[in-house]
Amino acid sequence: MVIGMIYGRGENQDRSLTELTYQTTTELLDKFTEKQGTFICRRLLGDCELTTPEGQNEFKEKDLLNKVCKECVRNVVEIIEDIVDKRNEVFKEEPAHHRNVERSE
Repeated sequence: MVIGMIYGRGENQDRSLTELTYQTTTELLDKFTEKQGTFICRRLLGDCELTTPEGQNEFKEKDLLNKVCKECVRNVVEIIEDIVDKRNEVFKEEPAHHRNVERSE
């Protein structure tokens, strides 16, 4: 959602913003997978099945919220911050006539 809010396009805006959003999302997933081994929740939780009462009990008993989920959220925030910072630096350095998208600052 954060990537869409930053890079997504609104009505009547250039479709290149959609491509930038897809590229940025792919970059986030790749970097997260590199760090965590996967971006699939069930795999991150050691195959804990959250859609069943048994899985929900396992989630609580093993304290997976604190042991897994919070670290994953921290990692996503760090990755997004890094991506946004790098994109902002590139955007500042590009001459205006080379930019693919219009931005208001």
